[in-house]
Amino acid sequence: MSYDYQTLEFYNFLDILKESFISYYAKLDIDKLSPYENADDILLEQSKYSEIINLVSDEIMLNKDEDSYHAIDRLINKEVSYDPKDLIIFANFLSDIAIMKSKLLSTKRIVYLKDLVVSINTLDDISLTIKTAIDDMGQIKDNATEELYAIRCDIKTYRDSLQKKLKQIINSSNASKFINEDTITVHNGRYTLSCKSNYHQYIVGIIQDKSTSGQTLYIEPSTAIPFNNAIQELAIKESEEIAKIIYNIISLFKASITDINLLIEKYSKLALYLDVGRFYKDKTIAFAEHSDGLNFKNLHHPLILLKQDNTSIGIDFSFGQDKQLAVITGPNTGGKTAALKSVGLNLILTYCGLPIFAESAKYVIYHNILADIGDKQSIVMDLSTFSSHMLNIKSIMEKSVDRSLLLFDELGTGTDAREGAALAIAILKYLLNRNSDIVVTTHFTEIKNFALNNSISMFYSVDFDYETFEPRYRLLKDIIGRSDPILIAKRLGFNEEVIELALEEVNQYKSSLEVSVDEINRMKAENTHLKITLDEWDRELNEREKKLTETDDIINKKLGKKEFELLSETYQLLQQSRRMVKDKKEKVDQESVENNIKYVESRLSKVKESFDKVKDIEVGDLIYLDTYNAKASVLSIRKDMVQVDINGFKLNLKMNDLIGKKIDKKQPAKKVVKIKDNSVTNHVKGEIVLVGMRVEEALDILETYLDKAIDSNVDTVNVVHGRGTGQLRKAVHEYLRKSTTIKSYRLAENQEGGQAITIVEL
Repeated sequence: MSYDYQTLEFYNFLDILKESFISYYAKLDIDKLSPYENADDILLEQSKYSEIINLVSDEIMLNKDEDSYHAIDRLINKEVSYDPKDLIIFANFLSDIAIMKSKLLSTKRIVYLKDLVVSINTLDDISLTIKTAIDDMGQIKDNATEELYAIRCDIKTYRDSLQKKLKQIINSSNASKFINEDTITVHNGRYTLSCKSNYHQYIVGIIQDKSTSGQTLYIEPSTAIPFNNAIQELAIKESEEIAKIIYNIISLFKASITDINLLIEKYSKLALYLDVGRFYKDKTIAFAEHSDGLNFKNLHHPLILLKQDNTSIGIDFSFGQDKQLAVITGPNTGGKTAALKSVGLNLILTYCGLPIFAESAKYVIYHNILADIGDKQSIVMDLSTFSSHMLNIKSIMEKSVDRSLLLFDELGTGTDAREGAALAIAILKYLLNRNSDIVVTTHFTEIKNFALNNSISMFYSVDFDYETFEPRYRLLKDIIGRSDPILIAKRLGFNEEVIELALEEVNQYKSSLEVSVDEINRMKAENTHLKITLDEWDRELNEREKKLTETDDIINKKLGKKEFELLSETYQLLQQSRRMVKDKKEKVDQESVENNIKYVESRLSKVKESFDKVKDIEVGDLIYLDTYNAKASVLSIRKDMVQVDINGFKLNLKMNDLIGKKIDKKQPAKKVVKIKDNSVTNHVKGEIVLVGMRVEEALDILETYLDKAIDSNVDTVNVVHGRGTGQLRKAVHEYLRKSTTIKSYRLAENQEGGQAITIVEL
């Protein structure tokens, strides 16, 4: 199996993964990531990633572990020195793995990764041995062994006794004459007193050191010598005992090196799963299903999506089964190359068991995925672009076997167009005979005709908006796209004479049939784009309807609960009244009935008080009544009674029963819209500013403004939509294109405001 990792940017994607990783081991292990060769292995790996993505949470179970990697490397490497701190780093690393293992197994939801987690031997005996002997600062603990404990106790006893004797000298009556500082210092490993150099005769002992100025001598008093000797002898014993402790731990470490290596190998795999799970968490992903053909829905190129999230547009691409050749056509900058790379890269990621950024996906297994994409010019090898492409294609032809997917970007370009096209068709024929599946982008009419005459071929065109001169970055199936270099040159402001000459040249050899076919394809592309847009609107409307239904259900449940409570209370009151009527032994207690009525009355009043009531109304005001779920106009007001008109029905209501809100006679505009009426002067053009508005809001305001402009006999207006993401500009142009009141429209020239403004002729 052979895959063109470099061209398809597989390693670039792995680099992005690494940037998000916590574990150093995972960063190393992902470099070993490679595709699986059969669908069962791919499915198992997908199941593991799917499981871990559902398991990981914000409280990730991974800790930073790079220190442990380097500590273990020093402990293993005989030529590198280490210290006890390396051992405690290793022990803490083992403890972290043990905690992570325990947490994963306690979830009870781990299935596919359970064998890996259970098989991790956390080497608790080594961890316990190290932590018993060494503290978190890398120092050997007093109780590491009984011998060390006894030695350190003796050292403490001697040190305390020595310090006591030295303090007696410092605190003596005449000490101020010869003692320079009231401190005990250690020099050459021996406890000393600081003495003034010209009074050293007052202290009998050995001079161990002196200050830089020579004014202070550090003297070991003769009474301290036996104690210092004993402390130094004990210090040697302490060092020997520490060396013995470390040696024993290192021996245990080296004896377990096989187990340690196995632990690191398994931990690295688990860390990789966890870090990958963190990366994909909360992203829109899909796991591709094995099938007899390719079928990607809303597929994104990972690098474009991750680096330019707002601009990434998914493509739909299906291929295989009874088709061997897919030809992608259309203008430059439309996304043909990105589509090629997206298909190739996402297939490799699928073979690795990873999820891909798509709504849904189906895949087949290819033995090879090989690509010739991009500029292959080599200065070092003295090769032209065409020559280097040919060398790469030659290599692809040699590697291609049964079930290969070959991706060619602009096959045959870089040389004489006619001969390049002939060579490209010959290459396609040869590779198709070898049972390879091929996806090729092209501008060559010859390749399009070759594909049209083969039943194993299918076409895609990149979606392009010829009104706004912008690519839509989608693929339209079964459409042969136009390259339109002359149109693009014209849109870019090319010399008109050159454009006319080019059109004359084209028309000499382009038949009317070809022109008709081009026009049919253009209309088909536009209809397909319209269908895609309508489908998206339909999907959005369905989602909104679903949310509204859910909200409605919640409200109905709350209302139902409240209704139940009210009916229950009313039922109890009615039952009580019925018992009172039926009981002939007692007279109906009129006072009790009245009390019940008063109670319900007070409850209703309290409920009414919680509602918003319409206040400060006048005749002619427009109000909204919650009780009737309708607008009403105020006809008359008499004391506490109000007459209103609701859709032609006149009602007399108490002022206190007007539950709702007052609607202003003049609704405030949602946005401030600047309008200049050019009917005042011929030198001022009408202008409307839509910058910062939502699309729906902007179109409503634009429609109203254009109607007023037409009524005012304005000929030309400026629509200021800004640059931004371009979504508002597209929506405005789509509206203008369909409007029957618009004569023409165009983007403003640079001196008129550039692409931020559209000039509309009414």
